[in-house]
Amino acid sequence: MLKYTPSRLATALILFAASFMVSCKKDMSLSSRLAGAAISPYASVGEEPITAAGEGASAPAASLLNVNFNNRPDGAYSLTQATEDFKNVLGWEPTRMSISTGRMKTTLLANTVGPAGGLVSWIDVPDASSYELNYDMMFDNQFDFSAGGKVGFGFLLGEGYTGGVPGTNGNGGSARIMWYKSWNGRVYLKPYLYYMDQTWQYGDDFGKTFPATGNIQKGTWYNVKMYVKSNNGSNTDGRFRLVINGTTVMDQPIRWTTNDLKRLINRVCFETFRGGADATWQSTTNGSIYFDNVTLTAI
Repeated sequence: MLKYTPSRLATALILFAASFMVSCKKDMSLSSRLAGAAISPYASVGEEPITAAGEGASAPAASLLNVNFNNRPDGAYSLTQATEDFKNVLGWEPTRMSISTGRMKTTLLANTVGPAGGLVSWIDVPDASSYELNYDMMFDNQFDFSAGGKVGFGFLLGEGYTGGVPGTNGNGGSARIMWYKSWNGRVYLKPYLYYMDQTWQYGDDFGKTFPATGNIQKGTWYNVKMYVKSNNGSNTDGRFRLVINGTTVMDQPIRWTTNDLKRLINRVCFETFRGGADATWQSTTNGSIYFDNVTLTAI
């Protein structure tokens, strides 16, 4: 049997203590990282999410926004109220935003095209490589679809190109939707994307519509779910997915950017206005679109 002299015993105790401290340090580090991932999925911008299920597993989804308007009184929806609900908000215009029976209402002004007749606002969010939006929207029973316009919530990546400035320099892109009235009178929703490989000046709809045939309806709620994942380098490994009322409208790889410094999603946009840029998009009457149950999730 090995006998421990006092010196040997002291050495053994020192080695045991050192080993125990290293082991505890590793366990505490892992625990804190996993806890941090659960609480703050964007703690390290540009890093892949921490997963516990092995290589290639998805991190748990973390909700950043979960907004309904049930507790808001009817009337103007102020910047202060919007900031309380959506956090970091820019570009709010309360004269065209209101609350009506527990829903957010956007008023589009008659004889006006572009943001001046509706709203273009941005919600600053932590830079991340993938997000999912979910919200409900409804066109008022008296709404004039006219020629179409931008509607609802979407995402901006990098420089967030819109407004006829294409993303072909690789420094940014955007993902939004439109309502649109075609030459034959059909009215539908469609994706509207700016990205590295777009082939003309304005947003690309990839030939996708909702519904695939027929028309959207006034006075009907539509649930919109939009997922955006940024790509890496010059790879076409990003993604855009649009699901409306449970129907997948579009789900495909995409190359948003080629500059890794501009690859991340950094803003949620709320863009609801008629147009287009010329008077053909106008309406002779004010119009209302309602929104509710807005959630933003980091994937």
